[in-house]
Amino acid sequence: MFIKGTPKPGDMGFSTIKGMLGFWVGLGQYLNGDGSKYTHVFIVLDDNTVMEAMPKGAQIVPMEEYADKAVFIDWGITDEQRKIIVEEARKCNGIGYNFIDYLALALARFGFKPKWLISYIKKSDKLICSALADMVYNKAGIKLFSDGRVWHDVTPGDLINRYLERNWFE
Repeated sequence: MFIKGTPKPGDMGFSTIKGMLGFWVGLGQYLNGDGSKYTHVFIVLDDNTVMEAMPKGAQIVPMEEYADKAVFIDWGITDEQRKIIVEEARKCNGIGYNFIDYLALALARFGFKPKWLISYIKKSDKLICSALADMVYNKAGIKLFSDGRVWHDVTPGDLINRYLERNWFE
C-alpha cells in the first residue's frame, strides 16, 4: 500500500524530479509506455536517510529532503528482507550514474536491443535510480518483475505501475 506517515527501512520512495532533467526523464517514461508523475525512486535506510542514484553518483541523503515531496510504498517485505535491502543499498554509495540506460530504454521501446549495448550496460557498475532500487531488491531475493528483465530495464514508472498491477490483480 502507499504509506502514510513514516516509512520503514527498505521501503521505496518516489518523487518528481524538477527542472530539465525531470522533464526528460518524464518524457522518456511516457515514450517508453510507462508514464508516471514520479520520475525518481530511492530506498529508505535505517537511520532517517535514503540511498538514491543521482547524476553525480549514488549517495546517502537525509530523508527530510523528501519531506512532503514523496510517496512511499511497502511491497509487503519481511524484516529480514528489509535488513538485507538496507545493507545492499548502503553498498551502492558512490556508484556512478548511467545515462546510457536511457538510450537502451528508448531503443528497446522501438524494438531495438543491440547486443553490444546490452552487454555494455550489464558490465557497467553505473546505475540510474530505478535500476539501483530494482537491483537492491533482487539482491534481497525480491523479484518485482517476472518478465525476465534486468534491473537496467526498469524506470520509476515501471516500479509504480508494477506495484499497482500487483495489488490490483494479485
